[in-house]
Amino acid sequence: MLILIAVLGGSIMIIRAAGLQNSNTLRFTGTINYLSLKMGTYAMSWNFKEYDANTIASTFDMSQSWWVGPPPSNNDYSAKMNQVHALNPNYKFLLYRNCMSVYSYWADEWNYAKSQGWLLKDINGNYVTESNWGYSANYMVDITNQSYQQWLGAKVESWLNQYPSFDGVMADNSLKYSAQEFAGASKTRPINPGTGTYFTDMEILNGCGGMLNAIIDAIGQNKLLVPNGIWNGAIWQNTWFGGDNYRYVR
Repeated sequence: MLILIAVLGGSIMIIRAAGLQNSNTLRFTGTINYLSLKMGTYAMSWNFKEYDANTIASTFDMSQSWWVGPPPSNNDYSAKMNQVHALNPNYKFLLYRNCMSVYSYWADEWNYAKSQGWLLKDINGNYVTESNWGYSANYMVDITNQSYQQWLGAKVESWLNQYPSFDGVMADNSLKYSAQEFAGASKTRPINPGTGTYFTDMEILNGCGGMLNAIIDAIGQNKLLVPNGIWNGAIWQNTWFGGDNYRYVR
């Protein structure tokens, strides 16, 4: 079983090997079981314009990129991707998806999430965004909602079917160790619409597990799933946010 752990800018991203994904190994509490590890070089790119195909193929192991959505993110880079794959068949291109938010400028997604009641609000009834990171257009969603989880899995599946040059998905913001970390992207704490109170740590853990299981079940065994959410290596080692950091990553 091949697992890649990618390190970039202090972030740690865990990659499950293609062909061996089984939702039974991702427990409802978010525990992920791995048998072996391999280090890889991860290059984050949003448009594949930085380097030519030979440089990409000979320097890196994998990269992520926007593809779908409004311009300029829906440019066609399949020709370069195919060149890289020809030079390095083991290279992995990952399609980026933010799992805990929908964007207001993607009107179809935003309006649908709103109609389904997935957009989170604070205690004053205001929508919660990732504004602490400067992303005021990123509206946080209820990751614990099973309907949202299934919709997310289907969305990722449809993208990968539409753009087969990608080897999998980089599921950003899909690994959160606590309600505090989940809310850390916003200026106000979101309310769980199912309970009317603040999210608990276990609800967030279960929400992450549910999202990842839904993606795994949707994309099958031939595509990679790369969960991300560990902000930096220092948090992994220290206890700034409590003594049980990333307890669901084993």
